[in-house]
Order: sequence, then structure tokens, then C-alpha cells
Amino acid sequence: MRMIVVKSRGIEFPNETVFVYCFRHNPHGAGLMLADQGRLVIRKGLMTRDEFFDVYRQLKEHFPASPFILHFRRATDGGIQPGLGHPFPIDVRKRVLTARRPSNSRNSDRG
Repeated sequence: MRMIVVKSRGIEFPNETVFVYCFRHNPHGAGLMLADQGRLVIRKGLMTRDEFFDVYRQLKEHFPASPFILHFRRATDGGIQPGLGHPFPIDVRKRVLTARRPSNSRNSDRG
């Protein structure tokens, strides 16, 4: 099972207890992405709840008006590995698909 949470532009962020529930029932990693001014920010391979909340809170602070998509993983194939969680950028290179943070400057954030 997986959980996907979508926060549209202009909508309040969910209460963090929603994410605690999602991570408890899908404990094999999390990832998130957001769009900001034509730029895509991706973070994935967040393997602990603390790691997830550190990244989530930082991005929420920097991009409060942006739409977010968050994914919580329960491994069904491929084992429990940071690079196997969503989101996956569209690319044919495995190293790009499984990267925890894109190296392309067009896809990076301010920090």
C-alpha cells in the first residue's frame, strides 16, 4: 500500500498528524515534490519520520504557497532502498531515477 497526499496551491497544509499516520502505515520511506515558478523541487529517500519532517518543514517554510505532492512507501518490489521511492523524474538514466535529490540546477531549490 502507498499513500499520496496532494496539497494544491492556496490550500492549507494538512495537520502533521496526517503525515505521522501515513508514515506509520507506510514505513519504507517518503518523498515529496513541489512546483515553484516553473521549477520542480524533488526530495525522496526520506527513510525516517524525523528525516521526512526536517525536509518537509524546511520546504514548507521556503515554498508556503506552492502545491506539494507527498508519497509514503510500503515496499512491494525491489526492497527497502532510498532511491526506490517516489517521485521519479522522467528520465531514462537509472542514476537520475533513483537519485534522492536531482543534481540538475533547474530542479534544485534555494538551499
